[in-house]
Amino acid sequence: MLHQALIVDLQPLRPDEVRGILLAYEPASVHGPLAPLVALLEDQPTGPVAEVLSTPFMVSLARDTGASLPELVSTARGPDAAAVIRHGLLGTFIRKTYANDEQMAPDRAGHYLRFLARHTDAAGRLAWWRLHSAVPRSLFVIVAVCVAGPVCSALAAIFFLLFDRPWLGFWIGLGTGVIGAFIVELVPQDDPRRARPRLRSVRVPSLHELARTIGFGLMGGMALAVMVWFLYAPVRFTVIGGVLSGLTFAVARYVSQPNDPLQVVTPDGLLRADRTAVLYTWLAGAVPGALTGAYLGLSFQAGHRPALGALGILKYPSPVLALLAAAGGCVLSGAGLGLMAMGSSSWGRFIWTRLWLVGHGMTPLKLMAFLRDAYRRGVLRQVNGYYESRHRLLQRYLAGPGPELSVGALGGGAGPPDSLWAESATLRRTDPDSAH
Repeated sequence: MLHQALIVDLQPLRPDEVRGILLAYEPASVHGPLAPLVALLEDQPTGPVAEVLSTPFMVSLARDTGASLPELVSTARGPDAAAVIRHGLLGTFIRKTYANDEQMAPDRAGHYLRFLARHTDAAGRLAWWRLHSAVPRSLFVIVAVCVAGPVCSALAAIFFLLFDRPWLGFWIGLGTGVIGAFIVELVPQDDPRRARPRLRSVRVPSLHELARTIGFGLMGGMALAVMVWFLYAPVRFTVIGGVLSGLTFAVARYVSQPNDPLQVVTPDGLLRADRTAVLYTWLAGAVPGALTGAYLGLSFQAGHRPALGALGILKYPSPVLALLAAAGGCVLSGAGLGLMAMGSSSWGRFIWTRLWLVGHGMTPLKLMAFLRDAYRRGVLRQVNGYYESRHRLLQRYLAGPGPELSVGALGGGAGPPDSLWAESATLRRTDPDSAH
């Protein structure tokens, strides 16, 4: 029963407990580098140092930089002294973590970490698939149009070259690519997905998934229906081609399903699964597209429009026409579905998000490698598919509007505390995370 649940209320560390931790770490602290820190705790058990060192996390930072902490304490005065000390310790932690890195300067690493900390969710979790919110949405629309338009128009023009109508194919492909790009990019981005090629994974989709699946089907069905209408006289071929293509696009969309970030081992695994889902979508569109093309190719001699009766391609037997149409259907269906799947996927948008952020100096080029490295260094922790700051205090420090990390470092003077850190002086009394 809930009324019998055990509630654990974490309490702040007492000065004597902190002193015991420091002495256990370095028994010679009474005469060693940590001696000034131990003396401060003994002389001022209710002072700013004791207030700052009320959590294990801050004690661990002070233990690593305790020899310089009294220098910072001597410059911290007034009611905000604890906030200044805390700010200095956290800044020094980042600087020391990257101090010996030849490829990543501490100030540069701190700049990247600040940006990432400011783009976490309400729970403090960093999700790579949500970083696109830091990029103007118009960028994705422009990129989609500039990619889909030329690719679709070029492929359709090459296919219609078989019927001596390359410009007709060009305009059909251009219109399909541009309209499809606008539709895909103006709807909300998919969360990371995973492929489900096995029948036992089939389940009833949610309303959101059903709408996306129907949308994919309508786009694919209308695109092929327009192409068939220009080539075949009987209306039945337009209907059959549109229905087969629509089913192909809808089923190809259905072979992937949302992935739960809390059930994935790593953020990299989540990224790989989403990329694999896009590739499965492409394959699921290419194979049925080839079968649809083969059917229409076999029927071309009997059902083509009279105006196309003088085409040289009609001299080939129906099996050859079926092979040509199958190749065209495979390429067109696979390319169209691949562009739509990639444009709506988290992986697809992450590619352009990463390039935009690199161009504006917000993140390194190898962002995922940087996050993995920060995790190994102990700056971040990993919760399945998410990254989080090692501690809520560190996340608030990085996300706060305070000065750069070089300001307020131990031994170099303390910068002015901002309102966020003045407020965090009371965090241990209000935030249970602060006691971790």
